[in-house]
Amino acid sequence: MNSLKEHLTTQLNEARGIEYNVALNDVKDNDGMPVTVAIVCSRQYQKQFEEWLNSEECNTFAHAEGGNVEY
Repeated sequence: MNSLKEHLTTQLNEARGIEYNVALNDVKDNDGMPVTVAIVCSRQYQKQFEEWLNSEECNTFAHAEGGNVEY
């Protein structure tokens, strides 16, 4: 049987979102480089979000990292 601490740690880890850093092509900084934003995705949608990242590479964003990806 898990201790209360182990149970709470597991619950918190499952509830915590997954953070991605994404450089957006259509938003430029003063030097004309893509602006990077942090996106937090719910773990339950991680697969769908990473599939979208894969399909949108070079379209919506220049580079993304986080979760299980490195584009």
